[in-house]
Amino acid sequence: MSDSENPYRTPSVTVLNLEKIPTNASYAAPARTVNAGHGSQWIGDGWRLFKDEPLMWFAALLLVIGFSFVLGLIPVLGSLASMLLAPSLTVGILAFGRGHARQGRADIGNLFAGFSGEKIGPLMIMALLYLSIIVVTVLVMVVFMVIALGGFSALGSLESEEGLKSALLGTGGLVLVLGFLVFMAAMMVIMAAYWFAPGLIFYAGLGPVDAMKESFMACMRNWLPFLVYSLLATVLMVAAFIPFGLGLLVFFPVMMATMYPGFEDLFGRE
Repeated sequence: MSDSENPYRTPSVTVLNLEKIPTNASYAAPARTVNAGHGSQWIGDGWRLFKDEPLMWFAALLLVIGFSFVLGLIPVLGSLASMLLAPSLTVGILAFGRGHARQGRADIGNLFAGFSGEKIGPLMIMALLYLSIIVVTVLVMVVFMVIALGGFSALGSLESEEGLKSALLGTGGLVLVLGFLVFMAAMMVIMAAYWFAPGLIFYAGLGPVDAMKESFMACMRNWLPFLVYSLLATVLMVAAFIPFGLGLLVFFPVMMATMYPGFEDLFGRE
């Protein structure tokens, strides 16, 4: 019996080796399908990148937070600009990790890779699509909840404490729970469509709609490694809170660093 036919053999997982990626490697869709163990490997690779240049990754995190904070100080237009430029910021994080992994050095200048050139237009269009889908989803859920609870006239009864309790203990409570679960499921689908889209627009040359489709399909094909990734990230975040929250100073830059290995693993082509 060959080893491949032996049901008692030790499980093996082919993982991403960042040190062996050619500097001129390209990216293309569709995404490859990988084993569940890759979810933990993305976090492991993120940790190795951070450990190699901890100060640079921490500085990159501060710049990302600072950029969003400064834009948020501008009334109305600042929030809009922050949302429109979010995909460009994601590209910058990917470029920062890519430069570190492929060239052996972390260059802060790479954080601004997505803010210039011909790709900034498609990135902003993708941001508009993403926001539009969220707005439509919220509106649909609000309309559904209003209808399910008995129309706008029934909402007036929720203003009193007794009316609210009665609604929650009756069918209204079930409707609210189901509505919340459906909304969360919808947001997970929308997030899956966004996750890899900025990188696919910038590095694989896809249009905004195609990039979101391919990002969604990549997450669906690789739901198991993403589940492992999410569970490990949750456990690490809880552990980071234990020493007075000081572990978060490592957790956040490490998780930021995991964005590149995941993208490289699924879409990288040698």
